[in-house]
Amino acid sequence: IILAERSCNAGSANACNDVGIAYSKGNGVERSSEKAAALYARACDGDILAGCSNLAHMYSEGEGVPKDGARAFELAARACTSTHTEGCNNLGVAYHHGDGTPKDQVKAQELFHRSCEANDALGCVNEGIAYDFGGVGVQKDKQKAAELYQRGCAKGNLSGCRRLGLLLSDPKGGLTDFPRAFSLFSTACDGNDLESCAALGRALKTGQGTEKDVGRAIEAYAKACDGGSARGCEDLGAIYDEGKLAKKDGKRAYEYFEKACGLKGAYGCSELGFKFFSGADVGKDQKAGFVLFEKACRLEDFYCRNVAICLRNGTGAARDSVRSKEMFARACKGGNDLACKP
Repeated sequence: IILAERSCNAGSANACNDVGIAYSKGNGVERSSEKAAALYARACDGDILAGCSNLAHMYSEGEGVPKDGARAFELAARACTSTHTEGCNNLGVAYHHGDGTPKDQVKAQELFHRSCEANDALGCVNEGIAYDFGGVGVQKDKQKAAELYQRGCAKGNLSGCRRLGLLLSDPKGGLTDFPRAFSLFSTACDGNDLESCAALGRALKTGQGTEKDVGRAIEAYAKACDGGSARGCEDLGAIYDEGKLAKKDGKRAYEYFEKACGLKGAYGCSELGFKFFSGADVGKDQKAGFVLFEKACRLEDFYCRNVAICLRNGTGAARDSVRSKEMFARACKGGNDLACKP
């Protein structure tokens, strides 16, 4: 890294991009998004398209620089060429989310496909997501999604391995292969894909595709949670809250749910809300509980039912029948069947 930094300071734009990657991932240096963004900017100014693409991602996520969709789109468009497909994938993401440009799912899918065909692993994964869930211009096709996830996984993209594992562990998807799913989660977790560690924990907890092992499940969840996975923290909280697979510990459950909520885990926020409503493991405070229910609702429509009930009954907040109906409808649309018949 020292030699690369010297080359960067001597005017090598390509070296600046390499050093930026090191700071972004914390490889050989202390992780710093700010330094990474500054180095990517130097690389981009030196016409290194990978630097422009990396900087686009930083602006898109607000990492090391203020979040700026328009700037992210501009940089991604510059980086999308016949020789730099990663930029095309980032441009596809911008069109998919409408970040800095009007949302255009068809255009996004074209760019993901172009990126994938040029052997960009993330492009394959993003194209696979479209087939996995369906959308504008793309008919749902689980088999096609699995093939694309496999291509991404084979090229080293761990999120592709995880998504393939999730497909193979879905009994309704028609592609069920629990042992292979377990193997994929294990490999991706070893590579520090934190959501794969959470998925690995669930497989070990239930014995899906492997022998049931609660101790190893807790270890996998802990790795995920410690690394910043809301799902890992939520599942750990549930284990200690229920007290069936480990000794019941309300305080630890509260701490894990609190961390999950801080990591934008809707289930964690919802469970915290219930604790404040009931007074279990924390002082009873229905207003605080309602605030947490609202946060969960903002994160995932599924959890808006709790807000709807509070507004209907006037618990934790003033009665508001109109807004209550809106929240029930939102939760129903979000997949909460109980909200469809309030």
